[in-house]
Amino acid sequence: MLFRFDMYIVLRSEDVKKVLVSSNYRSSLPILTKHMVQFLGKKSLVLLMNEEWKLHRRLLRSSFYHEDLFSSMMADVSGVVNQLIKYQTARIQASTTSSLSLDVLSMNKKITLDIIGLSAFNYRFNSVNRDDKEEVASAFQFIQDEYSRRFHEEPLNPFALMYFLPTKRNKRHKQCRHVVRSTLHQMIRKKREELVLASQTGSQVHEDLLKHIVKSFDEEHPNSDKEHVDNEIVDELVTFLFAGFDTTSIVLSYALYEISRRPEVEQGLLNESSKVLGNRTAVTYDDYTKLEYTQAVLREVLRYVI
Repeated sequence: MLFRFDMYIVLRSEDVKKVLVSSNYRSSLPILTKHMVQFLGKKSLVLLMNEEWKLHRRLLRSSFYHEDLFSSMMADVSGVVNQLIKYQTARIQASTTSSLSLDVLSMNKKITLDIIGLSAFNYRFNSVNRDDKEEVASAFQFIQDEYSRRFHEEPLNPFALMYFLPTKRNKRHKQCRHVVRSTLHQMIRKKREELVLASQTGSQVHEDLLKHIVKSFDEEHPNSDKEHVDNEIVDELVTFLFAGFDTTSIVLSYALYEISRRPEVEQGLLNESSKVLGNRTAVTYDDYTKLEYTQAVLREVLRYVI
């Protein structure tokens, strides 16, 4: 083999925590780093090291631990799923054929993107309500696919590293990267304006991850140039999208596949849902903590996928 890497898979959350906090230095692969910078940005948590890594990790970690955030997130999840049900029901009713195909992975990608958009940025991609792709979603998918193609499929192709060449794919990559990052910059500026207005008038700011990230970074860098701070935030937001988009949609797809092969598991899920939710379609965070069998099924799927 030309390249050989030792790989260790850690499943238990307490072990993952030990690994992540044990070291802030990781040996980097120049080729991988080149592609990841083009995809995620120089200040992505996965590329930072030493004191800078510690700082970003502390700021991001503090942004996640807010009770109101979890409550708002569950409302966003319920809203997206109910939108999907209505859209697919109308699609089935309007169909003139006896059978209708459904791309499960594509559907789950749309669900995941819409949930991340709302709960993280208060941005509506509205992917579940359309057959095509929204502009930002399409742009993000392209640069993600390019990252996979260049690093995994063509790792020894020197031209894959030359993003500066005026090729058709490079031009589209640059354009898509601009669409994603400029949209995120607009979200950050809007969120900061909402926070300033709230501090002056006492108005409410939508509870999402971006609210807490902007507050954390601004409080840490009160005298820094906002454009510089925003560039760092954008890198972390792209990383968040990357970390949650494919992983979540793949796990959901495998879960549906495995559940479809096991009627007893499906019945167990339905029984628990009926017991906890009754006839309600909105799921609260309190409901989530009671769905123990559902959580166990997803953890088993996660173990299987890994």
